[in-house]
Amino acid sequence: MAKTGTTSQESKTDSASSGTQELPAGSTTTASRAGALERAKNAVRRPVRGKDAPEPPSKGDKGGDTIVYRTAPERRPRSRALTFALVIAVLIVSGALALNLTTGALDRLNPFKGMFGSTEIDRSGPAVLQSIQDLGQFEAASGYYELVVDVEKDVKPVPSFLAGERTLFIAAGSVDSGVNLSNLGDGAVEVNADRTHATINLPAPTLSAPTLDYDRSYVYSQDRGLFDRAKDAFSDNSAETQQLYSLASQRLAEAAAETDELRDRAEKNTRAILEGLLEPLGFTQVTVNFAG
Repeated sequence: MAKTGTTSQESKTDSASSGTQELPAGSTTTASRAGALERAKNAVRRPVRGKDAPEPPSKGDKGGDTIVYRTAPERRPRSRALTFALVIAVLIVSGALALNLTTGALDRLNPFKGMFGSTEIDRSGPAVLQSIQDLGQFEAASGYYELVVDVEKDVKPVPSFLAGERTLFIAAGSVDSGVNLSNLGDGAVEVNADRTHATINLPAPTLSAPTLDYDRSYVYSQDRGLFDRAKDAFSDNSAETQQLYSLASQRLAEAAAETDELRDRAEKNTRAILEGLLEPLGFTQVTVNFAG
């Protein structure tokens, strides 16, 4: 008994020296509750993961109130735009597949499939040669042109939105340049006695009529008033189209005649061809002169 009392006395002494007061099992104080709540808040604010995470109190712990807390899993932000784009793509692909399957099924179930069809029969007769024309024109060069024809018609004093039109026409075509060899006189070709020197006198190159490229010529834009639109609804505008073609051909001819580039190229090519024809025949010098 004396020994037990001594032990109790020593424990009281140790408790007093450490500055703490031993509480009976199961008791709770305001300080311990506040400390536990503070620890829980800190744990929520700064969740600790891995090996440094605090262990929950064991069942045999007779200390203060036991507070168990769990931290929410960390979520990664997702892009709403990416999700929306994926959903739209899936819907489009699904709709296309469904439409394809539906069309194929309806085509297979069609009882009239193969009963009706269209065929094209060509009953055109053979071409008949009407005439032959001798050509003495040597085409030595060809130029391809493209231009914009801007035509506007105003009806004064009526506003343009009621009457009038403006048309932008893209014109494309070619103009050839050549030498006419059909009217050469007796003195057009001169050869010396040794037949080593030849002189050829030719007329100046001329420009042919423009050839409009209908595949690449088209109306780019056309603005018309209300009255002109109503009139076109009851009439044929083929005459206006023909006027555009004629005006485009005129503009192409003017563009080719503005410079001598096409005619100079025709002279150069004609001279080169004649020299290539006569030099193998023993002519060491070939001179080609153009009139004008």
